[in-house]
Amino acid sequence: MDALLKFKCTNCGMPTKYNNGKCDACYKKQNAKVSEGEKFLAQFFDIIGIRYHEQVEIKNLIGDTKGYRIADFYLPQYNVYLEFNGHYRDHREQYDEKIQVYRRNKIPCIYIYPENLGIIGYVFDQRLQQELINHKYHHELKLYRFKKFKVEGIERILFCSLALFVMIFELLTNYFPQQHEGVLGFSGIIAVYQFYLIHNLWKAIYKENRYYME
Repeated sequence: MDALLKFKCTNCGMPTKYNNGKCDACYKKQNAKVSEGEKFLAQFFDIIGIRYHEQVEIKNLIGDTKGYRIADFYLPQYNVYLEFNGHYRDHREQYDEKIQVYRRNKIPCIYIYPENLGIIGYVFDQRLQQELINHKYHHELKLYRFKKFKVEGIERILFCSLALFVMIFELLTNYFPQQHEGVLGFSGIIAVYQFYLIHNLWKAIYKENRYYME
């Protein structure tokens, strides 16, 4: 094993097997600190209402030279891990090794890089769904898509329901008097338009698998 330690740590100068990288001790010390990117992702999960655990140990991985790995996030609702590779350019070999270990052990994991943070909504949405599909997590995929539909469509459903309620109320209490025709017509237009938007939302999420934003 010592024969593999032919490079010097860029931080402390101790032997390491990573060219232009850090030794295990410096690498662990660096990653023990919560980065700004990880804080950003935690806030993102809070905003969209996804539960998560931070700094989760994954033990007993096959073919791994380390006793355990620490994932930045674990999303229990979907049984998926997430790694923020914030220093990938500087420590490519170490990150790639971790990725290969996860893949070898069929660990469902999303990998996020600094350049993804500006469009994190789209990137997270697409990569999570793809990971769920890859691992055949059909139940979790249904849960996630329903969550998207509920979050994006709740206001439209309420508007549509309110418009229909007004129409029914007018019909039951006034029997088409001329002075209420405007209210009925306006409520009908709102109901039809909101139903159209709800249908488009359902189509985008369930049929086209698109990232849907207001």
